[in-house]
Amino acid sequence: MTRILINHCKDIYRRRQRVVYLDEVPETAYRDPGYENREWLEP
Repeated sequence: MTRILINHCKDIYRRRQRVVYLDEVPETAYRDPGYENREWLEP
């Protein structure tokens, strides 16, 4: 019974480590150079 409780607590701990809060992740800008001058190219 004690072993089951320990394993369950470890599972909960592992799940909490995987959580990434979106307000902590910095947004990085991405610029695709292929579309920069797209409107100026003739079809």
